[in-house]
Amino acid sequence: MSRAMRIVMVLSPEYIDSGWCSYERHLAFVLSVQERRNGIIPVMLKPCPVPDVLRTVNYIDVTKGENAVCKIKDALYQKCELKDILPNVGLQYHQQDKNGMKTFVSAEKENTSSVRGTAWYFKSLSTYQDQLLRKMGSKISRDWHDLTVTKLNSLFYMRIFGLVKRTATLYWFSLLVFFGLYSFSVLAGCLMLMIHVYDTDWLVLIIIPIGSTFAVFMIVYIPMNMLIRRQIKQLGIKKARQIAKAVSLEWLQKTKLLLYFNQESVPTLQFMFYDTDLCQLYLRDCFLRMYNASAENSEKEALARRVADHHIRLFVSNNYDRILQWKDLDESIHERHATVMRKKCLCEMIEEDLWPEQMI
Repeated sequence: MSRAMRIVMVLSPEYIDSGWCSYERHLAFVLSVQERRNGIIPVMLKPCPVPDVLRTVNYIDVTKGENAVCKIKDALYQKCELKDILPNVGLQYHQQDKNGMKTFVSAEKENTSSVRGTAWYFKSLSTYQDQLLRKMGSKISRDWHDLTVTKLNSLFYMRIFGLVKRTATLYWFSLLVFFGLYSFSVLAGCLMLMIHVYDTDWLVLIIIPIGSTFAVFMIVYIPMNMLIRRQIKQLGIKKARQIAKAVSLEWLQKTKLLLYFNQESVPTLQFMFYDTDLCQLYLRDCFLRMYNASAENSEKEALARRVADHHIRLFVSNNYDRILQWKDLDESIHERHATVMRKKCLCEMIEEDLWPEQMI
């Protein structure tokens, strides 16, 4: 608990009656006071009295139909100070803590018909999804999103995703059919030899070539089928990620979003919020110092801003996948610009490449 960023307390009558839970509850409050920040997220799962320690803390009420999953995710990203556990005030997003926040939109099956049942597609943003992205701080437009998903939906990979998805199932089914038919052919040949059916040797001459041909066909077909499907999957994912990356780099300043295409059980489009304005201003000031100029010098200021913007775009382009993974980024030492999970901001990572001798 002392090393946890947040502590979720699930409130229920059983929780209130538990002496061990009471000890944990008071320990969490003490840790919050010691660290001078609120790390407690109470969730009312079943109707029960609110413990005295938590009376000044806003809680998520599942009993009133609140979406606990979304609210817990939101609370994990909030920056809460000590004052938040003393007065009963609403928890608000800290503006700079939004960088690195993510949300996901999953593709859906187009229809269940036998002809086009394998096609998958991304829909337009729902009102809830649009409001969630805008709450992060994005200036996303539906036209921009629709243009992006239209490009993704037109990919051949999306149209045959249902077939590619069933690769493993088809592989084992084909293997089972192969061994079944081959075993039947061998068994039939052995039975014929055992009963000495010499007047039907012509059947043996037919069964053996057919069985051998079928065996060779299946041995070649299964690996080739797997290889082709794997290639289609890899090329499809690569093309989809290229589209998401190109759109993100073009519209990053306006939408403040980075897109990432991922495919596990279903195709998923990931939105990650990142406002580069503060990092751009910091790099601009660094270049102004190099030019021995100030922000009042409009010509030098415009040049420094363009150079800063160029380096940000170049760094994001060259490290796109690493940034989108996020959890693999190094933690910030300076915490110059606050981010989710206290990861390094863009300007911290960029200056390590631009001026490595200053980082020693």
